[in-house]
Amino acid sequence: MIISKAFVIASCSVLKNTFPISILRIASSYILMPSVADEISAYTLFHKEQLWMDNIAENLVEIRGGRGCNEMLKLTGPIVIVGAGPSVERFKLLDSIKKDKDALGATIVTTDKMLIPCLEANLMPDYVVTVDGSPIIEKFYDSKLIDTSLVKAILATHTHPSVIKRFKGDKYWFNVAYESERNLLDGSLPHIDRAVHWLTKKPICPGLGNAGAIAWSLAGSAGASPIVICGLDYSYGTELDAKKTLYWGAYKNKYGLSDAETFDKCYRRELNPWGHDVLTDEIWDHYKGFFFQAVKTTKIHTVNVSPYSILHGTNIETRNWDGWVKTFTK
Repeated sequence: MIISKAFVIASCSVLKNTFPISILRIASSYILMPSVADEISAYTLFHKEQLWMDNIAENLVEIRGGRGCNEMLKLTGPIVIVGAGPSVERFKLLDSIKKDKDALGATIVTTDKMLIPCLEANLMPDYVVTVDGSPIIEKFYDSKLIDTSLVKAILATHTHPSVIKRFKGDKYWFNVAYESERNLLDGSLPHIDRAVHWLTKKPICPGLGNAGAIAWSLAGSAGASPIVICGLDYSYGTELDAKKTLYWGAYKNKYGLSDAETFDKCYRRELNPWGHDVLTDEIWDHYKGFFFQAVKTTKIHTVNVSPYSILHGTNIETRNWDGWVKTFTK
């Protein structure tokens, strides 16, 4: 089927016109003292909707002619998800994964930010996942190491066209649930997400707040078990200065409190199961709630080997890498 550019633009214009309604609905639910995480979610959707729809319009011919993430081969053996949390560098986890990959028969799925670090460590991922639609993501694909690799990409349909042009390997597509991760997890589907699904003809994945969690969700849908998460820390590790963290300025602007009051309201330290006293904040706790709900709903066997992580509890097994490998390969 040949799709004209005029059809693409017209179709996406219809989608754009529906977004303000959904934004108003989201915004109305935040009137009663929204958290910073709530405001960031609403702000992101409101200010990036046009970029995302433009990206889909530009990519649509390739999306419709390409394969959905549901057409990936069913994966066997463990899947290792590589996120960008501080555990990865601090505990040299890329070296550990490289050492044990073949013995495990593992499939490696990395977030885009960690693709080049993986390749520089001579660890060849099987898949890379991109969720963000910003053009800045192209830098995560800007390496000759990628051009000569066999890595395959799992891409959100709103991925920026510059990334699509830069990456020459095999591609699989999915839609991010724009309106409500919780709605998708409980089986319902808001109208804007249905519209994007109908337009692109590709599956929908809950947003879950970050690329690592989406990689986990996509891996779970591919059928492999267990899924080992590495670098999904949801914390700043043992960082002592909250002023160096990503959202300090947002918290200060939102609440107008002193430094000490801002820390007490928005940050907390947690002694995690690995024995590390890590720093986290309101936004990571917000994303953790999405992840826990997904784990509860899907019951995917998840092993967390990220020593700085705050993801632990029911259905999440917490281990050190070497100990888990020894048990798994017995």
